[in-house]
Amino acid sequence: ALVSMGSDGRKEQTLITDQDYLIVYGDGGGEEADDWFSRFSELLVERLVEVGFKKCSGDIMPSNPAWRGSTSQWHKKLLATVRHENEDYAKNLMALIVLSDARFVAGDSLLANELVTLIRALEKDYFHVLWGMAKAATEMRIALGFLKRIWTEGAGEHQGEFNLKLLAWAPLVMNVRIIAINQGIPATGTLDRIETLRKEGSFSEGMAAGLTDAYHVLTRHRIFLQIKSIKGIQNDSYYLNPYELPTNEREQIRQALLKIEDLQKVIHTNFHIV
Repeated sequence: ALVSMGSDGRKEQTLITDQDYLIVYGDGGGEEADDWFSRFSELLVERLVEVGFKKCSGDIMPSNPAWRGSTSQWHKKLLATVRHENEDYAKNLMALIVLSDARFVAGDSLLANELVTLIRALEKDYFHVLWGMAKAATEMRIALGFLKRIWTEGAGEHQGEFNLKLLAWAPLVMNVRIIAINQGIPATGTLDRIETLRKEGSFSEGMAAGLTDAYHVLTRHRIFLQIKSIKGIQNDSYYLNPYELPTNEREQIRQALLKIEDLQKVIHTNFHIV
């Protein structure tokens, strides 16, 4: 089974995207199956590149042995990760965050869903894992500065700009993810998670509406930046100068940042993060 993660796992791919996939296969094939899926994974990754899906800069692709394996191999890898048997805590945490958006794409759905269910169960059973993810989420910096104005870089190549993905969009996705995992919600899409959290009472009507608006505002500007990058108008697809925008659009972004800050405070309180 092919399982997607990242933006594809959340069904949130935009105009510029890369590969975030894993492969799981049934037990019993031994080394022959391992070798076959190794060759298959290399081919898959290269074919995806040919049709426009860039290789993942973090090597989260089935061509990397860490992101493919049989059911029992995955079970062993996941247990080692949640138990931090690998000494690199940050790497463990990042892997678990990425796996939180795992979604079946193709192949044997039962095999994929068994793996996804295991991932969700381990994140719930090993509370220190979820607590670590929550701590990381609440510590993500957002582009708010003095008097809750939009913060921008004061010098350098991006003076007067801020990284929309890292300082706004990613913190929103990450913090919504934490609440959803804690509540045992199977949805992977950010908007689906927000709506489900509203229905089951974790989010008030106002908070859900505010976070939904924030998602739409930030995603719209991400796509605009990607269009500029594709057309060669600017070199990257991340940095935005908010003061080039109409006042109402700039205020929409500021309100989105305030909603993310409020969500971080909720998680900080709920998880008793000091």
